[in-house]
Amino acid sequence: MACVQLQQRSTGAVELLNTCSHRIEVSWCVEGYDCKNGNWGYSNSTALSPGKSYPATGSKGRRVYYAACDTAHASIIEAGNGRFSCR
Repeated sequence: MACVQLQQRSTGAVELLNTCSHRIEVSWCVEGYDCKNGNWGYSNSTALSPGKSYPATGSKGRRVYYAACDTAHASIIEAGNGRFSCR
């Protein structure tokens, strides 16, 4: 999680940025847009190379919930609201 920074663009949308020196796996959802269970239930996932960012579609003016694993080959398992593990 320490490798992910949320960047707000001039349009008000949010991007997820990898601030670490290695690839990471990030899963996220946008509250009121695509979270499966209110404020949890990640709907999106991508691998991010160092320094790269990815747009969180539908995030303009909405909160983004996310989790990250330190390797691009890990799967994020979401056990419940705010509880996840890397596999």
